[in-house]
Amino acid sequence: MAINRRDKTKTDRASKVHKDWYKLDLSAIVYPTLQRRDFSSVYRLSVLLKEEIDPEMLQRAVNLTMPRFPTYKAAIRKGVFWRYLEPNDRPGPFVQEDVKNPCQPMYFKANNRYLVRIYYYRNRIALEAHHSL
Repeated sequence: MAINRRDKTKTDRASKVHKDWYKLDLSAIVYPTLQRRDFSSVYRLSVLLKEEIDPEMLQRAVNLTMPRFPTYKAAIRKGVFWRYLEPNDRPGPFVQEDVKNPCQPMYFKANNRYLVRIYYYRNRIALEAHHSL
C-alpha cells in the first residue's frame, strides 16, 4: 500500500504536535500554587554510604537512571485550568555539592525545569523533589 505524500506530511505534523503529558492528582495541583519564598513544597530523601561519593560517577548514574523514571524526567507546565507534567528532554538534572539550607523552594524555570535536585556530601547522597511529583 503506497502512502500519499500529502497524508504523510499530515501524519508527521500531527506526531510533532502531540506530546505526552502526565495528569496531576489533586494534591499535586495544589502544591505548586502554594509555593512561596517562605513556604517550600520540597521533600528530601538522603542515604549514607560506606564510601565517599565520586561526583562524576554519581552523575553518570543519574544520567542512566532518569530515563527509567519518566515522571522525574518531567517539567511542570501551566494549562488553561490546571498544571500538568510534560517530558523534559533538557540536559540534567545535575549533581551538586550539598547546601547548608536544604529543602529550599523550587522555582519551576530554574534547574532546566527539573523538579528534582541531587546533592552529595562526603558519603551522603540526597534527593530533593517537589511534592507535585
